[in-house]
Amino acid sequence: MGILKEFQELINDYSHDSTLRPRLVFLGNKVAKLVKEHTALKKEFADVSNQLANSDARQSKKVSKGELLEYQGVLFMRKPDGSFQDSPYCPTCKNPMEKFDGFIKYNCLQCGITTAFTDKDLPDILKELK
Repeated sequence: MGILKEFQELINDYSHDSTLRPRLVFLGNKVAKLVKEHTALKKEFADVSNQLANSDARQSKKVSKGELLEYQGVLFMRKPDGSFQDSPYCPTCKNPMEKFDGFIKYNCLQCGITTAFTDKDLPDILKELK
């Protein structure tokens, strides 16, 4: 039996008691409010849990651990043909690192990590990975 139903039965049982009935009604209203808040929080928790699960699924699709090889402090993604992509990935957040005109090293925009090698070294590094 639900708690709200129990309060309603108490109110009905003590309807003749002029001092107890108002208190029971007051408490019943408070409990009803708490039950409503609890239900809303459970729904919100379920929604956030689903969003997190979807986010985790998207992240794992983005880069799976089996496709990455760590070399010289960064990650390289293996292509289906066995070669490697010509852009390193951040070892922390696993996002592709960027190289901007005027910069010779790759940088992670999210973490701020910079490669130890330059873009001129990348072809030799990719040959070493084979």
